[in-house]
Amino acid sequence: MTMHHHSPVTKAIYWATILSACTMGETAGDFLSFGLKFGYGWAACTLLVLLVIALVAEARAKTPSEPRYWTTIVIMSTTGTAMADFITRTMKLGYGRGSALLTGLFLTIYIIERLSKTGVEINEQSGSLPKTDAFYWAAILVASTFGTTMGDFVADVLRFGFAGGSVFLFSLLTFILFFEFRAKTASKPRYWAALVVTSTIGATTGDFLTKPDALNLGYGIGSVILIGVFVIIFLIRYVLKQER
Repeated sequence: MTMHHHSPVTKAIYWATILSACTMGETAGDFLSFGLKFGYGWAACTLLVLLVIALVAEARAKTPSEPRYWTTIVIMSTTGTAMADFITRTMKLGYGRGSALLTGLFLTIYIIERLSKTGVEINEQSGSLPKTDAFYWAAILVASTFGTTMGDFVADVLRFGFAGGSVFLFSLLTFILFFEFRAKTASKPRYWAALVVTSTIGATTGDFLTKPDALNLGYGIGSVILIGVFVIIFLIRYVLKQER
């Protein structure tokens, strides 16, 4: 498997953007479900429509685009949050069974992609953007959904709490990215491991900011703050890319 290696700064900004997108998606998903009272089912359906539009635009595009890629990532994360709550609460599978189901689905997608001759490599495009195809976006959606269920599992079932869960998961992500930054070649398993953990951090961190038993900023204020953080990181990416 051939993958392009890129600078530590580019990697750090990429993962910071992913993390901010996942955290923003968590709070935005909760804002739709609770703040706007859509409920889990309607929120998921509404977001899936937006997601289809974003994916059609991505598939029809002839060149990679930072705004289009990150818009799709944010919609994926937000959709994953609503879908996860629908699976664990409306369908009453719970955090453990929900996480197990999504783990199996993610591994199935990963194995099929590895066996398929049509799957793309996660190479650099347009700076540090990975190449994307149907397998990539399917895996992102499942990882985003799993991140919410697993984040709730870590916080509630394992009783780490939102703050403790975030610290634990940040430590795990640091461990994975340590090897990612030192590696001379990129790796799909390492990339997906980091992305799944990042999605899970987004869940615990988003809940820590917004939930009544934590900082209690609320879904509206929390979403505004996280949108601001995301925009700042995105602009840093843009500036660094222009200087390359």
